[in-house]
Amino acid sequence: MTEEEAARLNVVDEQKIKNPRFYDGKQMVIMGVTYNESANTLYLEAKKVPYSFIVALSNKKFPENSMLYQLNFFKTGVLAPLITRNGMSMLLQRAALGLYSVPGGFLEAHDEEKS
Repeated sequence: MTEEEAARLNVVDEQKIKNPRFYDGKQMVIMGVTYNESANTLYLEAKKVPYSFIVALSNKKFPENSMLYQLNFFKTGVLAPLITRNGMSMLLQRAALGLYSVPGGFLEAHDEEKS
């Protein structure tokens, strides 16, 4: 088990003490964003992570020298960036840790694709 995984599992234990019904559901974080101008298409590279990963990252629970702090993560709720009235897409940045967020709550990610 890595130090990062141990730290994440510690967060799960802490959360279960606060809330015995704590559910560590799968969430999506965006690792990269690419815009294809000719196709007018925004591509998002998404990874499925436990909710406790986001809590651990936000609260700096990982080891200080963790490579995870060198990566960009975009926290997302409904996998829908904010589209402004002038047609521009944007992601909102929180002040803490450069963790990016879009408006909306968390929805659990599932393996099946819905249309």
